[in-house]
Amino acid sequence: MSCLLRANPHLKVVDVPHVAELCHRRGALVCIDSTLASPINQKPLTLGADVVLHSATKYIAGHHDVIAGCVSDSEALISRIRAWHHDLGGAISPD
Repeated sequence: MSCLLRANPHLKVVDVPHVAELCHRRGALVCIDSTLASPINQKPLTLGADVVLHSATKYIAGHHDVIAGCVSDSEALISRIRAWHHDLGGAISPD
């Protein structure tokens, strides 16, 4: 089961602990795209999120001189994500 909450591009502030509680009650993982709130500003894993995504291209690198992103979570879930990455590839198909 998944729980989807979209805040971008409206830039609304989300009550992460509350969303995490609601999703966890239903057995869903909580994935937060924390691109606009860098790890300095917000640490969603400490607020109850299961997975955190960051676009390093935007705020972490700062100069738009890299194309990168990162996924943060427990080692067990990251291992599953890494396996999907190896199976599916790291880039979008040109087709």
